[in-house]
Amino acid sequence: MGYAPPMARGEPAPRGARGPGLAIWASFGVVCLGALLLVVWTTRACDGGSWWGAPTVVTAPEAFAGADAALVPLGSRGCLEQGGPTVTGAVVATTVRIEDALGRRGYVPAADAWSAPVALPYRAEAPGVEGSCGVIALAAEAGAWVSGYRAADGRHRAPCLTEAALVPVCEGDTVSVDGTGTARVRAFLMPGLGPEAVAASGMPAGVVLAHAEAEAHLRAMGWEPADEVVRVDVRAGSAGSHRPPAAPASGCIGWVAVSEDLGQGTTWWAHRQVSYDRATGELTAGLVACAPDPSLAASETRLDVVDSAGAGGSLWYRPYA
Repeated sequence: MGYAPPMARGEPAPRGARGPGLAIWASFGVVCLGALLLVVWTTRACDGGSWWGAPTVVTAPEAFAGADAALVPLGSRGCLEQGGPTVTGAVVATTVRIEDALGRRGYVPAADAWSAPVALPYRAEAPGVEGSCGVIALAAEAGAWVSGYRAADGRHRAPCLTEAALVPVCEGDTVSVDGTGTARVRAFLMPGLGPEAVAASGMPAGVVLAHAEAEAHLRAMGWEPADEVVRVDVRAGSAGSHRPPAAPASGCIGWVAVSEDLGQGTTWWAHRQVSYDRATGELTAGLVACAPDPSLAASETRLDVVDSAGAGGSLWYRPYA
């Protein structure tokens, strides 16, 4: 499956010619294998028809019932979510925090353990991802710090935390991390996802991985993804407020927005700030779109984003029921 032309701003993919990166497993004959193996997209063979008429997420009178727990925790992987492992009276090693955060996002560690300390800056072909895609994690040693990294697209991204860099890669990609001191390195893989599937999606590896991470979380909470993705291009200097691309005919649906170009996203639901993704140059956020219904609570949600590099970018949305 090749790359589909960009869609109009906020326009869902046509039914007959789906948006970029749709049902990437379908081209490999992988259908209806369940949440364990089907970690990126579902296919229409599993859900039995048009998704846009699917059951609603929430019912009156509370528009966001269950949405906070499902959509608010989403965020950039490099920020290492709060609520991870803690040890009373001790500092938790960065390696442990990374393992916990990536494990909750659906990754499994590669066979190789954490490396011996390597010098920063670090430049190398992605280690330990033969035939796969995932994340190369660098955990800074005491007194060291990470100042940024470059992924496959060559763009520089500042880290969310100076003690860690989590770089999305596929086999053959080069990892380039800036900083001082030393760090330990380890690969974490997204099960079942390889370079061919990412290439077929027409989306950057980091975007595919971020959507796979969101799916791992949302499926565990009973939410079902569509096999359709909506791309919204943001012109340089025009980043600002963005709303979900579309609403259902009735009830509400969730949307997961991912970007590998924009960053520092603030999510607002009904004039209430629910999250702030402080990463620069990447973001993941959850939104809700509801059909107009006077019996529901106020349903307006929006995502405010910053174009840190001033070069514009894309938001990739995927709907959930």
